[in-house]
Amino acid sequence: RDEGGMLRFRVLGSGSDGNATLVEGGGGRLLLDAGLGPRQLAERLAAAGVDPGSLDAILVSHEHGDHTRGASAFSRKWGVPIAGSRATMAAADFPAEKLPPLRALEPGATLAFAGLTVRAVPVPHDAARPLAFLLTASGATFGHATDVGHVSRSLVEALLGCHALLLESNHDPAMLRDLSLI
Repeated sequence: RDEGGMLRFRVLGSGSDGNATLVEGGGGRLLLDAGLGPRQLAERLAAAGVDPGSLDAILVSHEHGDHTRGASAFSRKWGVPIAGSRATMAAADFPAEKLPPLRALEPGATLAFAGLTVRAVPVPHDAARPLAFLLTASGATFGHATDVGHVSRSLVEALLGCHALLLESNHDPAMLRDLSLI
C-alpha cells in the first residue's frame, strides 16, 4: 500500500466485458466499478500487487452489469464496502443484508478514505443516478468518467482541474455516423 500519498491508477478492465479501475493514494485504495467477475477481479488485483482484502471500498458509477457484475460477490467475499448513489444501489439490487454496510455517495458529496478524497459528479447517461469520480491525494486529482452519454458543461467544469483523466463514452453508431458528416 502506498502510504506516501502518490496518486496512482491502473485500468483492470474496460469495455462491454467489464470495467474496473484501481486507484491508490494517500494511504487509500479504491476499486472504481467492478464489472468483472470476483475471481477475475482478484486475479487482476494480485497481478498489480494488491491484496483484494486491502481495498477500502468499491465505488460504483452506475448499475449496468459491465460496471457491477462482480461487485456484490467481491464485496461479500473480501469484506469490501460498496459506495454509490442511492438510486444506483437500488437499481443494482445489491443484497444489503449480506454485504458490508453500503455507503451512499450523492452528486456533489465527498467521502474520504485515509488521505484519498472522492467527490461525486453527475454524469449524463441512461442509468438511475450515474456518477463520475474526482479522486484527490497529495494535491493531485484523477478524474474518472465512464459511459458518458454526452459531455455536459458541468462535467467539463468538474474535470478541468484534473491532472489525469479516464474518460469513456458510449458507443453510439448514430452519433458516429452524424459526426462523420461534419
